[in-house]
Amino acid sequence: MISFGKKIAAVLVALSCSFPFFSESSVSSSVEVGLGSGFVFYGSKSTRDFVDAVPGSKQFVANVNAAAYVPLADFVSAGIGFDTFIDGHWGDGDSIYLWDYSFQLGTRIYPGLAGLCLGIDYAIGRRTDFCDLSFGGERIDCVRNTGWGNGFIFSAAYDFAYGSGGIAPVVGFSWKHMPRGNASDNILSVSLKIKK
Repeated sequence: MISFGKKIAAVLVALSCSFPFFSESSVSSSVEVGLGSGFVFYGSKSTRDFVDAVPGSKQFVANVNAAAYVPLADFVSAGIGFDTFIDGHWGDGDSIYLWDYSFQLGTRIYPGLAGLCLGIDYAIGRRTDFCDLSFGGERIDCVRNTGWGNGFIFSAAYDFAYGSGGIAPVVGFSWKHMPRGNASDNILSVSLKIKK
Protein backbone atom coordinates (compact mmCIF):
# COMPACT_ATOMS: atom_id res chain seq x y z
CA MET A 1 0.00 0.00 0.00
CA ILE A 2 1.37 3.42 -0.98
CA SER A 3 1.58 5.94 1.85
CA PHE A 4 -0.40 9.19 1.80
CA GLY A 5 2.76 11.31 1.44
CA LYS A 6 3.91 9.32 -1.60
CA LYS A 7 0.48 9.71 -3.21
CA ILE A 8 0.63 13.50 -2.76
CA ALA A 9 4.17 13.56 -4.15
CA ALA A 10 3.12 11.54 -7.21
CA VAL A 11 0.19 13.88 -7.91
CA LEU A 12 2.36 17.00 -7.58
CA VAL A 13 5.06 15.54 -9.82
CA ALA A 14 2.43 14.56 -12.42
CA LEU A 15 0.98 18.08 -12.33
CA SER A 16 4.44 19.60 -12.64
CA CYS A 17 5.17 17.47 -15.70
CA SER A 18 2.12 18.89 -17.44
CA PHE A 19 3.54 22.44 -17.27
CA PRO A 20 5.55 23.74 -20.23
CA PHE A 21 9.05 23.21 -18.84
CA PHE A 22 11.93 25.29 -20.13
CA SER A 23 9.64 27.96 -21.56
CA GLU A 24 10.69 31.59 -21.58
CA SER A 25 10.32 33.00 -18.09
CA SER A 26 10.17 36.51 -16.69
CA VAL A 27 11.20 35.19 -13.26
CA SER A 28 14.93 35.01 -12.55
CA SER A 29 16.95 32.52 -10.56
CA SER A 30 16.99 33.16 -6.82
CA VAL A 31 18.63 32.21 -3.54
CA GLU A 32 16.79 32.04 -0.20
CA VAL A 33 18.20 31.90 3.32
CA GLY A 34 15.81 31.46 6.24
CA LEU A 35 15.51 31.24 10.00
CA GLY A 36 12.54 29.82 11.85
CA SER A 37 11.20 27.78 14.72
CA GLY A 38 8.75 24.95 15.17
CA PHE A 39 7.99 21.65 16.85
CA VAL A 40 9.12 18.05 16.38
CA PHE A 41 6.98 14.94 16.83
CA TYR A 42 9.55 12.19 17.47
CA GLY A 43 8.46 8.76 16.27
CA SER A 44 10.90 6.77 18.39
CA LYS A 45 9.80 6.02 21.96
CA SER A 46 13.42 5.95 23.17
CA THR A 47 13.98 9.47 21.79
CA ARG A 48 10.81 10.74 23.49
CA ASP A 49 11.91 9.08 26.76
CA PHE A 50 15.32 10.78 26.59
CA VAL A 51 13.71 14.20 25.97
CA ASP A 52 11.25 13.62 28.85
CA ALA A 53 14.16 12.60 31.15
CA VAL A 54 15.42 16.21 31.31
CA PRO A 55 13.51 17.56 34.37
CA GLY A 56 12.09 21.08 34.28
CA SER A 57 13.85 21.62 31.01
CA LYS A 58 14.33 24.82 29.12
CA GLN A 59 14.05 24.51 25.35
CA PHE A 60 15.71 26.09 22.33
CA VAL A 61 14.30 25.37 18.86
CA ALA A 62 15.74 26.75 15.63
CA ASN A 63 15.34 25.96 11.95
CA VAL A 64 17.90 27.22 9.43
CA ASN A 65 17.61 26.61 5.71
CA ALA A 66 19.02 27.75 2.40
CA ALA A 67 18.02 26.97 -1.17
CA ALA A 68 18.69 28.03 -4.75
CA TYR A 69 15.88 28.06 -7.32
CA VAL A 70 15.91 28.05 -11.11
CA PRO A 71 12.67 28.92 -12.96
CA LEU A 72 11.37 26.32 -15.38
CA ALA A 73 8.33 28.41 -16.33
CA ASP A 74 6.60 31.51 -14.96
CA PHE A 75 4.86 29.39 -12.34
CA VAL A 76 7.30 26.52 -11.66
CA SER A 77 10.79 26.58 -10.15
CA ALA A 78 13.18 23.74 -9.39
CA GLY A 79 15.34 24.01 -6.30
CA ILE A 80 18.17 22.44 -4.36
CA GLY A 81 18.94 23.23 -0.75
CA PHE A 82 19.83 22.36 2.81
CA ASP A 83 17.62 22.28 5.92
CA THR A 84 18.62 21.88 9.56
CA PHE A 85 16.54 21.82 12.74
CA ILE A 86 17.98 22.00 16.26
CA ASP A 87 15.87 21.00 19.28
CA GLY A 88 17.72 21.56 22.56
CA HIS A 89 16.51 20.72 26.09
CA TRP A 90 18.46 21.41 29.30
CA GLY A 91 17.90 21.77 33.02
CA ASP A 92 19.25 20.62 36.42
CA GLY A 93 22.59 19.53 34.93
CA ASP A 94 20.98 17.36 32.22
CA SER A 95 20.81 18.13 28.53
CA ILE A 96 19.89 16.66 25.17
CA TYR A 97 20.35 18.37 21.82
CA LEU A 98 18.76 16.79 18.76
CA TRP A 99 20.12 18.04 15.43
CA ASP A 100 18.24 17.10 12.24
CA TYR A 101 19.90 17.93 8.92
CA SER A 102 19.04 17.12 5.33
CA PHE A 103 19.69 17.96 1.71
CA GLN A 104 16.67 18.60 -0.47
CA LEU A 105 15.68 18.69 -4.13
CA GLY A 106 12.24 19.73 -5.30
CA THR A 107 9.80 22.01 -7.04
CA ARG A 108 7.89 25.14 -6.16
CA ILE A 109 4.59 25.87 -7.90
CA TYR A 110 2.88 29.27 -8.01
CA PRO A 111 -0.87 28.63 -8.55
CA GLY A 112 -1.57 32.20 -9.71
CA LEU A 113 -2.52 33.75 -6.37
CA ALA A 114 0.08 36.56 -6.29
CA GLY A 115 3.16 35.31 -4.39
CA LEU A 116 1.57 32.21 -2.85
CA CYS A 117 3.64 29.13 -3.61
CA LEU A 118 3.40 25.45 -2.79
CA GLY A 119 6.40 23.18 -2.68
CA ILE A 120 7.40 19.58 -2.39
CA ASP A 121 10.96 18.44 -1.85
CA TYR A 122 12.63 15.07 -1.67
CA ALA A 123 14.94 15.10 1.36
CA ILE A 124 17.79 12.85 2.40
CA GLY A 125 19.12 13.34 5.90
CA ARG A 126 19.63 12.07 9.41
CA ARG A 127 19.60 13.19 13.04
CA THR A 128 22.45 13.41 15.55
CA ASP A 129 21.62 13.45 19.28
CA PHE A 130 24.00 14.82 21.92
CA CYS A 131 23.02 13.48 25.38
CA ASP A 132 24.29 14.20 28.89
CA LEU A 133 21.58 13.10 31.32
CA SER A 134 20.46 10.75 34.06
CA PHE A 135 18.28 7.97 32.69
CA GLY A 136 17.15 4.74 34.33
CA GLY A 137 19.36 5.32 37.39
CA GLU A 138 22.58 5.82 35.42
CA ARG A 139 24.42 8.72 33.82
CA ILE A 140 24.37 8.72 30.01
CA ASP A 141 26.84 10.77 27.98
CA CYS A 142 26.43 9.93 24.31
CA VAL A 143 26.40 11.01 20.71
CA ARG A 144 23.85 8.98 18.71
CA ASN A 145 23.33 9.08 14.95
CA THR A 146 20.27 7.78 13.16
CA GLY A 147 20.69 6.16 9.79
CA TRP A 148 20.28 8.25 6.67
CA GLY A 149 16.63 8.44 5.69
CA ASN A 150 14.62 9.52 2.66
CA GLY A 151 11.68 11.79 3.29
CA PHE A 152 9.60 14.66 1.99
CA ILE A 153 9.14 18.32 2.82
CA PHE A 154 5.75 19.83 2.01
CA SER A 155 5.61 23.62 2.18
CA ALA A 156 3.43 26.66 1.62
CA ALA A 157 4.83 30.18 1.53
CA TYR A 158 4.15 33.72 0.43
CA ASP A 159 6.91 35.14 -1.77
CA PHE A 160 6.80 38.95 -1.59
CA ALA A 161 9.34 39.20 -4.45
CA TYR A 162 7.47 37.01 -6.94
CA GLY A 163 7.59 38.56 -10.39
CA SER A 164 10.10 41.23 -9.42
CA GLY A 165 13.79 41.51 -8.64
CA GLY A 166 15.62 42.70 -5.59
CA ILE A 167 15.69 41.49 -2.02
CA ALA A 168 12.39 40.61 -0.33
CA PRO A 169 11.00 38.40 2.45
CA VAL A 170 9.35 35.01 2.06
CA VAL A 171 7.16 33.79 4.93
CA GLY A 172 6.53 30.06 4.99
CA PHE A 173 5.30 26.94 6.76
CA SER A 174 6.65 23.43 6.21
CA TRP A 175 6.04 19.87 7.28
CA LYS A 176 9.06 17.59 7.05
CA HIS A 177 8.45 13.84 7.26
CA MET A 178 11.68 11.89 7.82
CA PRO A 179 11.77 8.10 8.36
CA ARG A 180 14.32 6.98 10.97
CA GLY A 181 14.48 3.20 10.62
CA ASN A 182 11.42 1.80 12.43
CA ALA A 183 10.01 5.26 13.26
CA SER A 184 9.51 8.63 11.57
CA ASP A 185 10.03 12.18 12.79
CA ASN A 186 7.57 14.88 11.77
CA ILE A 187 8.88 18.45 11.94
CA LEU A 188 6.56 21.45 11.69
CA SER A 189 8.31 24.75 11.06
CA VAL A 190 7.45 28.40 10.44
CA SER A 191 10.21 30.51 8.93
CA LEU A 192 11.10 33.93 7.59
CA LYS A 193 13.42 33.84 4.60
CA ILE A 194 15.26 36.50 2.65
CA LYS A 195 15.19 36.03 -1.12
CA LYS A 196 17.64 37.54 -3.58
